[in-house]
Amino acid sequence: MATLAAILPHAVPQTSSTSAAAGLLAMLSEPSPTLQSAALTRLLAIVDTSWHMVAPHLPELEELAENGSSKNKDVAAAVASRVFFHLEEPTQALRLALESGKYFDVLAEERSLYVETLVSEAIARYIQLRRAAYEQANSSTTSTVPTPTSTEETMDPEKLSRVVHEMFERCYNPRKLPRS
Repeated sequence: MATLAAILPHAVPQTSSTSAAAGLLAMLSEPSPTLQSAALTRLLAIVDTSWHMVAPHLPELEELAENGSSKNKDVAAAVASRVFFHLEEPTQALRLALESGKYFDVLAEERSLYVETLVSEAIARYIQLRRAAYEQANSSTTSTVPTPTSTEETMDPEKLSRVVHEMFERCYNPRKLPRS
């Protein structure tokens, strides 16, 4: 009979990545930005299999994403975004993915479930924002227009727009179209 690890390799945490994650998470507390950067880069490589170990450190990762050095900000946002994705919090994952710069590549050749899910969330949020703006512009009273949640307020509308436009570019690119 096959083991659970053989059937679902991503469902069972790997011992080596679990112990590695513990050491890397300890490095996040170091005052040296170089050590933090190295830890974050390595965490990004293993976060999909060790997200359960990283999850308790989300406040620290979010702090680094908001206040860290420019290089650490992007990687910390990418790691935190992946953890929120695995926790099935797509709005939070998108918020941080939008801040992760090159680590959230909508136009990548290979698309992952992570990217597909967040692109879908980005399109939904973009539609919500555009609809609210339209209703606000065309309504005489603002009481009928729903107010955005705190997460929606922290999402940059320009970055949401960029994701939507990149998806249009991908669709219009003849090399990206499937052959029939």
